[in-house]
Amino acid sequence: MSAIVCEQRRRLRAVMAIGSLVFTAVCWLPRPALAQSKDSSLHASLAGVIDRRRVERAVLERHPAVRAESSRALALERRARAEGALPPPELMAELWQVPIERPYAVDDAGMLMLGVRQNLPPPGARAARAEALRHEARARVAMVENGRRDLRREAGSTFVDYAEAFELRKVVALQRQLLEKLLAVAGARQAGGGALADVVSADAELALLEADLAVQDVAVSTNRERLNVLLRRKPGAPLGDPVWGAGAAPAISSPAALERARQNRPEHDVARAERDARRAELRAEEREASWPEFSVAGLYFAPVGPMAEHGYGVAASMSLPWLWGGARHRRDAQRASVDAAEREREAVQIAIAQDVVTTLGRARSVQTRAALLRDRALPASVRAAEAARVGYQSGGAGLTSILEAEQRVLQLRLELVRARAELERAIVELEWATGHGDAPKRMARRGQGGTR
Repeated sequence: MSAIVCEQRRRLRAVMAIGSLVFTAVCWLPRPALAQSKDSSLHASLAGVIDRRRVERAVLERHPAVRAESSRALALERRARAEGALPPPELMAELWQVPIERPYAVDDAGMLMLGVRQNLPPPGARAARAEALRHEARARVAMVENGRRDLRREAGSTFVDYAEAFELRKVVALQRQLLEKLLAVAGARQAGGGALADVVSADAELALLEADLAVQDVAVSTNRERLNVLLRRKPGAPLGDPVWGAGAAPAISSPAALERARQNRPEHDVARAERDARRAELRAEEREASWPEFSVAGLYFAPVGPMAEHGYGVAASMSLPWLWGGARHRRDAQRASVDAAEREREAVQIAIAQDVVTTLGRARSVQTRAALLRDRALPASVRAAEAARVGYQSGGAGLTSILEAEQRVLQLRLELVRARAELERAIVELEWATGHGDAPKRMARRGQGGTR
């Protein structure tokens, strides 16, 4: 018999071990594999050429703040369900008149009573408070979208910082190549009897550009790390070259932008939900100030002491909310809260209108400046630099004039990149202000300047 029992135990342990292995393989292994596959896909998409939209989508998918707001909204919804339920009943036990000389003599007590008590709030009060919490949950849901909007703006601005540093470095690198060619020309002329000062001046200018290029390398690396951290990646993770399109001016009127903000900005929903929550709380306070709270109980009396038989009883009570004025004062205070919520809703509308008008005006201003730099200032400087170069090669001009002309071209190219970045930031802000992910744009007829 002992051998049979041992054999059965051995088989049972073997079955349990196999089951444990199967459970682990089925339930645990696919999840990390799936997460790893998803991360690999994201890393692959970010390793190539990236644009602002791709970065914004990736940040929204991976950032935990959105999930946190959703959980808070769910918590409020669950609290609303709890608030609408009756309060839990109370279990009562009372023991009276036990002799002090014999505290253990429960049988000689005057009364032993057991019972259950249920409190009944004023009719409609708990339903109104539950409704208030549901409105707050609705406000929290709207705040989830508001958080997504803020996160999209942060991602867009960080991408623009990265793209600006990247483009600035390209401009400085291009200017370095031009100066290297100019230094070669000056060296060839010096070998043929030209002035040594030209070679020295060109070499000094090249050294300054080398320093600027080193600074831009640091800026690119820093902004790449910032973007990777926002994407929940390692700071040194590979990130593709950023691209932005040609300069685009917002093609929307102020009234249309205000209407779009009115329809899309979640602050409107938040303010309305907060106002409705305060109104529901006011109804609850009015109920509690006008109606008493009742309490009913069913009682059982055990046969102890002089009471020789089983008995039962009932009890009922009610509050008197009309005395002392506390409930009335709470009701009046809640009325003031409702009025404050209504005024806040109106203030939100004003603040949103200010956001829209300000960001739209800024976008138009930056676009105008970028267009003037691209279409007038930069072409004129390029022509002046080319004329100085031709004059130097023919011997009619000195190297100083070329260096000054090239410096003006460099500064204008850098300013054009900065203006382009400011325009992108203005578009990001306009999308944030109107509550829309794709601000309408009109493509400029000519692309961004900066190369020749």
